[in-house]
Amino acid sequence: MDYQSNMDDCLPLVDLRVMSNEDLDRAAAASRIYKGVKERMGVMLTTEDLENASNRAYRPTEIQLMLEVPGVDVREETVDLQRAEAPS
Repeated sequence: MDYQSNMDDCLPLVDLRVMSNEDLDRAAAASRIYKGVKERMGVMLTTEDLENASNRAYRPTEIQLMLEVPGVDVREETVDLQRAEAPS
């Protein structure tokens, strides 16, 4: 979902990702570039949050969740994190 769409325009699908080091570096760089806009939009993550993210210790992974499952009001999903290999 972007910040200009209505909820009616959105799909009930969520992607959860453990970002790679490269993804984190790109996100931190974008965070520095768009700092003023980000603050006006109320985005909570700071550049420091991205630079210090603990997911650097894990292998990138992604899961998708459907939010609208008939007959299910609350559910729990587990993301199996795998440790990244130590740099040699």
